[in-house]
Amino acid sequence: MATNSQLPDFSIDDETTRLLHVPRVSQLDAFDLDVELHSLLKEQVTKAFKFLKPRYWSTVEPELDAVLRLTLLGLSVRAFDATVGQRLLNIKYRVDDVRVGDSKPSNRKLSMFVIGIVVSHWLKSREDHFVIWLQRWRLLQNIFRSTFKRSEVTLRAVNLVNSFWFLIEGKYSTILERLLFLRPVPASPQNIRQVSYEYLNRELLWHGFAEFFAFVVPFLNVKRMINIVYRWVPLISSTDPTLPFQRNRLHFMQCSICEQSLILPHEIGCSHVFCYYCIASNIDLDPNYRCPKCGLQVNLDNPINLCCR
Repeated sequence: MATNSQLPDFSIDDETTRLLHVPRVSQLDAFDLDVELHSLLKEQVTKAFKFLKPRYWSTVEPELDAVLRLTLLGLSVRAFDATVGQRLLNIKYRVDDVRVGDSKPSNRKLSMFVIGIVVSHWLKSREDHFVIWLQRWRLLQNIFRSTFKRSEVTLRAVNLVNSFWFLIEGKYSTILERLLFLRPVPASPQNIRQVSYEYLNRELLWHGFAEFFAFVVPFLNVKRMINIVYRWVPLISSTDPTLPFQRNRLHFMQCSICEQSLILPHEIGCSHVFCYYCIASNIDLDPNYRCPKCGLQVNLDNPINLCCR
């Protein structure tokens, strides 16, 4: 009989962690959805201003992009504590400073999160403009350029370290989320999906069959198999082989295989005429090829000959 000391100890902290867990792939997919949505909206805005002169559009494009990003993130994050991509995947933000319960992020944290994203993208797009504007002051221009480059390199290095840390612990996919302690959690309780053994076994069986079928099909001589079927199935047309002297002008109108205009007409000993490529490719695939019209089998000693009117 098992004693209490032998039972596994499931603490409240472990249960809370399990309920608040969001898969890493879902967090990354939410980020990709936000990027795609922003790209779609920006494309529509670009089409709306397509008749504007390019120099005017290039002047205001970073600001319009910032306004679009601010509107999209601001309306979603301030209202639902989640971006649009996160809402589609049933994810929201919570403050990770309380271990038990759901701590709703303050409007200040959410505003800092949105402004941080918008300003970082805006500064990146305006880098060249600032460098050109500082041409009059060479010293300030060099200081700004070097500072910006160093900051960008440092940010990329920190982002790389954060990505590795995100893969380890499964939270804070971006640096801004880590700085503000904004952790993605399920927006509604997760339902555990029960997968039956029969369903899983069937899926594995069909998956293995599909892989085997995809591996075997390229090795099958499908054309030869079709020709074999034609030999066993009675032909709709005449089953008696025809002779070359029965050939008339209509036989030179189209190929008896592809039924298109003849290219380099050739014959195999019957009255029908074929394109060289059509008859040569079929004989290469099946040496016992028969005429699809009259059923005459190819002579292996002299399979095809040039056909002249």
